[in-house]
Amino acid sequence: MRRISKIFRKFRKIPLDQQQRLIECFEENVYKNRSHIVKPNGTDKDLYYMDKGEGVIYAIIDKLIYAVHRVKQGECFNEAGALFGKPYEYGFITTSTHSTILSLPESKLIVVADLQSESNLRAQFQCKSRMFRTKVSKLERMSTGELVQHQNRFLKKYQIDYSSLKNFIKTAQTEKYKQVLRKKKIAILTSPPKKMRKKRKKLLVMPGGAGGAGVAGVAGGANGAG
Repeated sequence: MRRISKIFRKFRKIPLDQQQRLIECFEENVYKNRSHIVKPNGTDKDLYYMDKGEGVIYAIIDKLIYAVHRVKQGECFNEAGALFGKPYEYGFITTSTHSTILSLPESKLIVVADLQSESNLRAQFQCKSRMFRTKVSKLERMSTGELVQHQNRFLKKYQIDYSSLKNFIKTAQTEKYKQVLRKKKIAILTSPPKKMRKKRKKLLVMPGGAGGAGVAGVAGGANGAG
């Protein structure tokens, strides 16, 4: 509770019974080593808090994987999704035997965080983002051989299986692609094509001419038959 109150100031100002209600906004999960929590460029909008254990934020450059930041006890991650509603460009994997992580849904953030806490989280995230980008830009300037060595050191240090991580990333990218396709499909179904809309307008607006005669003729034929 003491650690989490450093991030969420509301906990310091309210009695214990009300603190318990705020804690219930979080979902507590215990993960094994090398568990994938956040997918690179995913749509997850939960804010995560490392209560116990450690993990690594990693980036993907030219299909290779690199450690960007080591997340320790008392740190948050995936702020981009929770605070800004943007995809988090990095992935996260646990590196402790057991890690306890608290997740806070975007909808509950307003309940737990006051304006000052949210402002601090945003500022900290922007500082971290600049630090991550600086590290990534250094990696991008390396040769392919240096990049491969850097990746292998990261995988060996945390005993991460490359194939499982690669499959996880591939699945994340496939899901993102499917979501884009779904959105396009929904847009097509909900709104008629532009050409169809123009034709409809002509039939409704033109009182005379071939279009008008055609419509009247059909109506007349129907009446006559009746």
